[in-house]
Amino acid sequence: MESANCNPNHEGGGEDRLSSLPDDILTEILSRLPINSAVTTSVLSHRWRHLWTGITRFEFHTTKIPTIIPNFSCILRHLTSTKLDVFKVKVSRRIYWHDKEEDDGFESCIHDICRRKVQQVISNIFFPMPDCLLNCRSLVILDLYGPYEMKYEYKAADIQLPNLKKLSLRFLTFIPHWLGSLHKSSPLLEDLTLASSVHFMQSISTIPLINIIFPNLKSLELGLFPYNVEQTPGINSIFSIDAPKLTNLVTYGCVLPYGFRTNPPALVKACINLRKYVLRHEDLEVELHRFPEFFKGMSSVSNLELVVMMEGQRNMFTYLNLNPPIMFFNLVRLEVTLCGFSLNDCTSFVVSLQRFPNLEHLWVIVNRREREQNTWCAPNVVPSCLISKLKIISISIRGFGRNNCWIEFLRYILGKATVLQNLNVCLVHNLPERVEHKFCKSLFKLPRSSLNCEVVFSGRFVKGLSSNVFKIGNHNVNYRPWLIDIFWCYLWLTKRQFSTQANIEDTADYVLFDSDLSPFQYDEHI
Repeated sequence: MESANCNPNHEGGGEDRLSSLPDDILTEILSRLPINSAVTTSVLSHRWRHLWTGITRFEFHTTKIPTIIPNFSCILRHLTSTKLDVFKVKVSRRIYWHDKEEDDGFESCIHDICRRKVQQVISNIFFPMPDCLLNCRSLVILDLYGPYEMKYEYKAADIQLPNLKKLSLRFLTFIPHWLGSLHKSSPLLEDLTLASSVHFMQSISTIPLINIIFPNLKSLELGLFPYNVEQTPGINSIFSIDAPKLTNLVTYGCVLPYGFRTNPPALVKACINLRKYVLRHEDLEVELHRFPEFFKGMSSVSNLELVVMMEGQRNMFTYLNLNPPIMFFNLVRLEVTLCGFSLNDCTSFVVSLQRFPNLEHLWVIVNRREREQNTWCAPNVVPSCLISKLKIISISIRGFGRNNCWIEFLRYILGKATVLQNLNVCLVHNLPERVEHKFCKSLFKLPRSSLNCEVVFSGRFVKGLSSNVFKIGNHNVNYRPWLIDIFWCYLWLTKRQFSTQANIEDTADYVLFDSDLSPFQYDEHI
């Protein structure tokens, strides 16, 4: 070795095994590094000076926005390998808008990597997609950010992506016309993501029919209409989904344009996020009537997550309960976020549980914003899953209102759930400490149909398990949460009966233990 850095006998008398490796192995190691780091290895020795030029992976990470395209061109010109497996560009900014003057340079780089039979193209830079990418037969993964300009319109014959397995297009400003014929050129596609930007203004009535027909598609994410769009009442589905192997489905925004040509029998998990958007009254009626029609296509799902953010609009669960009923016999886990729902609205939701006869795990987040004083009205029917299947129910309440109303709701749940093992209740609200104590005390006193049911409560000041309820003599003692941790550690180490002094804050007939074992976790970002 010409350099002391690569002396085969480094300090300590050991052997420098890295220097003894052949060049092809060293090149493979350098290919695993970001190109920025791989190039800097050229200063190690004369032998290493040109090793980086043989790499087969181009991963460029930068935090500096200006003039990154000239760096691409310069580096690509020095690469000697005829094959480039990965081209990945990551700028440490959420959104990087390019300069128009850089279009030609970027397109030249893309042409270069396509000639090297690139397999993965991943970039978070906002550049229009060069047409050569749609004719790159070696592509396996294509993950790009928009915007895609209207001038880039391709005929079906121009698209040649026979090996494509993953396609992700984000921040779309319009729906590319070639998407409708993509299924003809990419039969191996397994993962598809389509998401629009805030600047998406294309009217649904101007979008042609898009066939999402892929025999091997396993994961599908659609977020094309999360914002206000011009809609036509009574319009048919724009996106026709036919994916017999689909196992994971994610949609957010308006579901009006989506429909299933055939129901995916292998669907395991679905996340339907109905974000708040503005609709005319007549469009709202169409949307809510299409909601159960869209759900029919997911009847085989076993894990469903539903986010409803339609505050001030009509209760969509009333439409789900219309005849003929939609049954989800495979569903065992359901997560629901209800924003702007009152207790009266929750009645329709409880009735809709009839559609899930084998449900075992239920997570509900109620984000109640209105202040009117509502009362709980128990439904006339009791869902069969509540009687014989539900084992875990977790409920988080934000916007507390009248606590006695929620106690009546929880009384109904505990009184009907005969096989329930855990009821987890979380209050996410700035309530006074005494209110939390009173609510928790009332909750733990509720009668239960299930003898094995454990009730877990979590609030700002109070955390506790119903099984950890004791009376010490004739005095009711409530220990502050910060003392709970001390007590728990003391009990664990000594295994003796608890005896210590604490501050008495309020009248209660239980001692609360800290419960980090609660399976319920509230997402603060919802």
